[in-house]
Amino acid sequence: MKEGQVGVRRVHFVIEGEWFTNLLRQMWVEGSEAKAIRVWEAAFPKQATPVALRDTFLRLVSGKAKFTGTSDSPGLQMEPDDCRFYQGDESLPLLNSWEDVILLKKTRLYVAELDLRRFRYGRRFMDQPDEPINVFEWAKAVDENRLENNLRRVVNGYLTDIQNLCVGFGADLKLDMLPTEEIPLLTGPTALRRRDEYATYLQCKRAYSVVRSQLEPIDRYFKAKYGEAICTFNWQDVKDACGIPVRYEEQLDKAVDAAREDMAGEPEKINPSVMVPILDVNKYIRDAIREGDREVIEPEDVMTTVWTSGYIDRKGQFYGCSDLGHVAFADNLCEKLGLEVEGTTNSSEIIDRLGWVKVSMGRFFWDTAKRPSKAQERTMMDYMLAKGMKTAIFNVFGKPQTLMEALEDGQL
Repeated sequence: MKEGQVGVRRVHFVIEGEWFTNLLRQMWVEGSEAKAIRVWEAAFPKQATPVALRDTFLRLVSGKAKFTGTSDSPGLQMEPDDCRFYQGDESLPLLNSWEDVILLKKTRLYVAELDLRRFRYGRRFMDQPDEPINVFEWAKAVDENRLENNLRRVVNGYLTDIQNLCVGFGADLKLDMLPTEEIPLLTGPTALRRRDEYATYLQCKRAYSVVRSQLEPIDRYFKAKYGEAICTFNWQDVKDACGIPVRYEEQLDKAVDAAREDMAGEPEKINPSVMVPILDVNKYIRDAIREGDREVIEPEDVMTTVWTSGYIDRKGQFYGCSDLGHVAFADNLCEKLGLEVEGTTNSSEIIDRLGWVKVSMGRFFWDTAKRPSKAQERTMMDYMLAKGMKTAIFNVFGKPQTLMEALEDGQL
């Protein structure tokens, strides 16, 4: 080599067919389908057309064919294969249709878009031009911007993958699976600052029902075709995006545990004469709490109502709800009837301060600062008569009393 010349070294690679097959399949199952197509096009430029991708590439990554041999003479050979899962893992099925790959991407884009909207509607720290700069809020806003950008990258990633796959396989781009404007139901970026902009749990359930009606058929389709182990998306992520977080389920678990301890620790409360029944705790309480959170709220005839719990307003009108469902029902009452008092936004406290009587499985409670009205006394008497109760507990945990005994003791 002469002085000043640069030496050239040649490196020779030998590609094994089995290794190359597993490389493409790994990208295919981990969600990097567009990357797998680019690797294929780099290795086989003449096989980069949509027809070749559908006829040859798809057979390889879907497990219907495989490469054998090496890139040395005589070269890679494609042979038939029968592989349904990547390396035998049933949670990683090899999707055998480019339409299925795009559908799965659209489904995950849908969930990611829901999550982004939920975060944007729930932001606490926004620019307020008319307010002085608050360093703490500014710092929190910067942090929220970072989190929002991360969610945007997820959404853009799915959208880019869908576009690249449509180009690669020669398909028309159709974004027919995007959330409608009412989902999620928080109304704007100030929603966490104003109580009247909160989405109620009932609204969240309706939103979740709409979303579930779109996603559930797709989930069933993939599980029927590729097995129960396939993960199309996470249902809890969908619940979170619709405003039904896991903490609500935790609250139900706590209600179940509290009811079990209450009944086991104080058996004297389980008294048919005061209508405190022994509940099928695991089933009844969960169903009852959800059942009480309903859309139509109207006064009911206390003599014929199926409810054993609820509230009695000052006019003596009975509003029934499920046992142990008073908290959610109080929120709905205040929202639908426009109940307000100065100094609090807590629905249960509002109802207490307005002088309503709380009915809980044959027990009656009220704010002692407001004596029950005559109309409320008559409704309590009718309730006891309709339920076949001779005695009840009035505003204290103690010995059950008749209505007359309670009047004499000053409970009423």
